[in-house]
Amino acid sequence: MTSRAPGARPWRPASRRPRPGGTEARLPWPVYTLAAAVVLDLSADTFVLFTVLWIAGPQGWTGVRTAAVVVALRLPALAGGWLGGRGVDRFGPKPMMVGQALLRVGCLAGLAAGAWSGRCPLILVLVLGGLSGAALPVSYAGARTLIPRLLPAGQLARGNAWLAVGDQASLIAGAVLVGPLVAAVGAGQALLAPVAMLAVAAGLFALLPAAAGRVRPTADNSKKPREAAPREAAPGEPAPRAVRSSPWGSRPVLALLALSFVYYLAYGPFEPALPYFTRAHLHAGPGVYSLLWVVFGIGALAGLSQAPRLSRRRPGVVNAAGTALWAVITFPLLWCTSVVPAAAVMLVSGVVWGPYLAVEATALQQWVEPAWHGRLFGIQHALLGVASPLGAAAGSLALARVASGTVLGVAMAGCLVAGLGIGATRAVRQRPPGQPDSGRAGNPGLPARDPG
Repeated sequence: MTSRAPGARPWRPASRRPRPGGTEARLPWPVYTLAAAVVLDLSADTFVLFTVLWIAGPQGWTGVRTAAVVVALRLPALAGGWLGGRGVDRFGPKPMMVGQALLRVGCLAGLAAGAWSGRCPLILVLVLGGLSGAALPVSYAGARTLIPRLLPAGQLARGNAWLAVGDQASLIAGAVLVGPLVAAVGAGQALLAPVAMLAVAAGLFALLPAAAGRVRPTADNSKKPREAAPREAAPGEPAPRAVRSSPWGSRPVLALLALSFVYYLAYGPFEPALPYFTRAHLHAGPGVYSLLWVVFGIGALAGLSQAPRLSRRRPGVVNAAGTALWAVITFPLLWCTSVVPAAAVMLVSGVVWGPYLAVEATALQQWVEPAWHGRLFGIQHALLGVASPLGAAAGSLALARVASGTVLGVAMAGCLVAGLGIGATRAVRQRPPGQPDSGRAGNPGLPARDPG
């Protein structure tokens, strides 16, 4: 069955016609506008997280307090992802994305005012930071819900690659700005930077076409998964099973979400350990800490160029292999004692990291009915937004007892085990509906077996 519900036609500008073959040299302008807004939206969040991690030591926070702050910034995303995702499906992506950006402007402006004197009150970080974190999944869910409405199926991978630029460029923007701004003007004044980013993002979200409205769920979507009639099997191909419209009844969807959750959970300790590692092993300050994240982000942007090609393969296999490869590639960081080799490792590590979310998003859009996309991507982002901070909290607690290099090593080993273990399961090896089997890649229109 097609993955597009009634009323969810791809948006096309009236003045342009698709070229023969169903592809265009350039994507329509709303995709680029959406990608730019996502860059600013995520950069603001990255800036806040990096600022909190960097000032934790100077503020005198213990490992327990730092862990509590990291969890408080992300745990509300579970509720925000579910409720915000339902809002995206009910009211449409555009108004929900504008609303969440404006809400976070207010939260971060209040946090900046409270930290203006140089001291960052812990209770203010917990309350306003947590509220901002609860709203964050809405932009992710809205953007991934919009892409199938703006583009035909043949361009989904390219559109998701552009959105994933936001995931990676936010690392660069946050890392470039955090160290210099915090050192120059203090944490309170520095927090005005993400406030400005979100204000511009809200304006860009508002420019998106009104045609990108909501898709009304079918009557049975609100109660139970709907099964579509299976397509006719190709000669020599086993008869496919029906595709469920709900994501929660699909083993491949659940396998992808489980892989990502475990990956981000295992990766989590990497973030709080890196500042300590920078000080202790590289004997450097905030400038080098920022540099490491910048080169990681540059590598991730370079790796995104491979996302459309990787999306034509089995997404679970690609991402499981990428999880294990990321760990192997990043292990040499533990033996780096100077800036240049550490930066080189982070650059290559970023290349492997880059395509992950774009590959996953393309598969989920093909596996799940559009009427469920808001809830699906809201929950997905909430799970990832909680998994990484839970790992980071565990890493913060561990740093009080063990060396930063040990914490980094455990994080990489966890990613290696996750990639190899979950990658060996059958559900991860499924292909999305409509994806050609190997050997038939030259005819992308030929449907492949649907997952059960």
